[in-house]
Amino acid sequence: MPTRHIGDEATRQLGALSRRIAEIRERQTLSQQDVATRTRLAQQHVSRLEHGQNCQLLTFLKVCQALGVRVILEEANPLQF
Repeated sequence: MPTRHIGDEATRQLGALSRRIAEIRERQTLSQQDVATRTRLAQQHVSRLEHGQNCQLLTFLKVCQALGVRVILEEANPLQF
């Protein structure tokens, strides 16, 4: 059985979060430019976030706020990695 690395899990989670953000935006019938305008970010920043490219935490939080998404952190069991 291959060993899982924390970086692998983080990459998987980034992809899942990115897809979810895009789904929420689309369900609200907003364009990336609409979100960019609400957050005072460039549209390219929103695009990068939605495509799973690494972004600043502040960018992620601004986009979440613009979409009305609540961010909840939950402590994971370190043995899950």
